[in-house]
Amino acid sequence: MRTAIATGILLLAVVASAVLVVRTQHERRSLFVELDELDERRDRLQVEWGKLQIEQSTWAASDRIERIAAEKLHLHLSRAGATVLVAAEPGD
Repeated sequence: MRTAIATGILLLAVVASAVLVVRTQHERRSLFVELDELDERRDRLQVEWGKLQIEQSTWAASDRIERIAAEKLHLHLSRAGATVLVAAEPGD
């Protein structure tokens, strides 16, 4: 009788252990798939970030800004000697 109970308990422990192994493996596979998807997303975001940095440098290029200032605002760079520096007196 005692050996039957011990055998039953051991059998339940083995079955429980097997179920936990299967569950753990399934969870590991699910997490691996999620990690792979996140890696792909990271790579796509890095590519997009690089494109945005290139776009920002294009929009901020000084020759582009000068051209727009000249065309739309009718502003031009001053000629040498045409710039006057006005300094305030200390205490004003």
